[in-house]
Amino acid sequence: MRNTMVCPGRVREVTYLDFESVVLNSRRPVLLEFHTDTCFSAGIMDAVLERIARKYEGVLKVCVMDADKEPETAEMYHISFFPSYVLLYHGKVLAKIIGLTNQEDMERMIDRYGINNVSAFQKNEEQC
Repeated sequence: MRNTMVCPGRVREVTYLDFESVVLNSRRPVLLEFHTDTCFSAGIMDAVLERIARKYEGVLKVCVMDADKEPETAEMYHISFFPSYVLLYHGKVLAKIIGLTNQEDMERMIDRYGINNVSAFQKNEEQC
């Protein structure tokens, strides 16, 4: 079984009970990993998610969700391959990465939306 509490306070496990408040209603963008307990490759991404959470602390939430326990949510985002990563902002999908990836590609996806620049991101947020 995967340790889904990757780093308390940085990478957070979400369920249907708190998905709306933590992810959909977040004032910050959210990087959400969908995994399953049988998906060994998701576990090897723990260190990458930890580094992403640290690098973007204060401007990006990093969350994980077990798709075996929350199949409706995975289905809502058309996720059928694990691990998969969805970048969301105000509940809308900005980008997806399906399958195992590396930190550089994940950062490229995040940076494309200006999330790497706190002041620029806050300006963009005010215009929304």
